[in-house]
Amino acid sequence: MKIERLAIAALSAAMLSPAVAAEELSQRVLVFGDSNTWGAIPSATTPGHRYPAESTWPYILDTLLPADVDVIAEGLGGRTTDFDSDPGGVYRYSGAEMLPSVLASHRPIDVLVIMLGTNDLFAAHDRSIEDIALGVEHLVTLAQETRPPGTNEPAPRILVVAPPAIDETIEGTPFASYFEGGVEKSQGFPEAYAEVAERLGVGFFDAGSVVATDTEDGIHFDLDDHAALAAAIAAPVKDLLDAE
Repeated sequence: MKIERLAIAALSAAMLSPAVAAEELSQRVLVFGDSNTWGAIPSATTPGHRYPAESTWPYILDTLLPADVDVIAEGLGGRTTDFDSDPGGVYRYSGAEMLPSVLASHRPIDVLVIMLGTNDLFAAHDRSIEDIALGVEHLVTLAQETRPPGTNEPAPRILVVAPPAIDETIEGTPFASYFEGGVEKSQGFPEAYAEVAERLGVGFFDAGSVVATDTEDGIHFDLDDHAALAAAIAAPVKDLLDAE
């Protein structure tokens, strides 16, 4: 990531007039996702380990975009679209509950990339693909309508990404019972998400068109998947950055 340049730009912005600072600051892309954004290593026995940051798709994406663009990875294992999977718990897994604060923390954001929905398929949540698509719609609406107090920044341009389907290799792993029925349901991600994106006037990308979760656990990306997704998604992200 272009961390050093980002820190220098932030310091410079504090010393410059608002007009000059706005011109000098890099463009920012926020990737809001789950464990596949965080970088979880596929494993049928020891989930929870993480790839080096530079091997994950948000970081690779950062290297593929112009030098004045910074990609911020905001991934959390277990994150859902807008369903609180741990009511009363310490962690907040609902994307909708966290998104406004995350946007405010990293503002200003030029492009928001949302790739969530896989964890909504937990059998205990009993969510249909339509329910999950509505969760994505909730996230998009929050991003379009929420502004930190005292700011008048434009809403970020948004790219909705349909996660790849859960693969049948999940059977026989510790994840299988949690995602019972998820293999079939997840095949509906592209159509449902594309409809939401078209209706709300935001960008859409089908991650399943370039990666598959045919890994040890049927859910998480391997290193080739991370590289492939970054390479494929760079063009639509750049198009949104260049949009007026």
